[in-house]
Amino acid sequence: MDLSRAVSVARRFTLLGLGVGIVPALALNVYHRPALIGIDFHTYAAAANVGLHNGWSKIYDQTIVATAQRGLVPSYQSQPFLSPPPVAWLVAPLHALPYSVAFDIWAALLLAAFRRIPASRACSRWARHWCRGGSRTR
Repeated sequence: MDLSRAVSVARRFTLLGLGVGIVPALALNVYHRPALIGIDFHTYAAAANVGLHNGWSKIYDQTIVATAQRGLVPSYQSQPFLSPPPVAWLVAPLHALPYSVAFDIWAALLLAAFRRIPASRACSRWARHWCRGGSRTR
């Protein structure tokens, strides 16, 4: 058997195996979420709703934000919105969606953004060698 063909077959089985393991795990995560998942997003979404409906100058009025939080998911605790305004602006396009769908999209966008950061940039110069899996000897 040709080596390139063997590698191709191995890749297919690896991808199939990953798909068989990952897809059910993601489905279970979507349908059986623990309480308080996405509590920070809950605050961002509430601030975005306040900004869209009451004006962006009101996103730091904690009384209005707490009311908006109770309107999104009543079982979640209220916490103050302390992030910079661009966080609320970035979440604002998701306000028309149901909370769980908006959170899933937000989480997927964050995951995609973090996947774009190479390991060499995520690590300090001192730790770069360790991030690549090597050992440092002098």
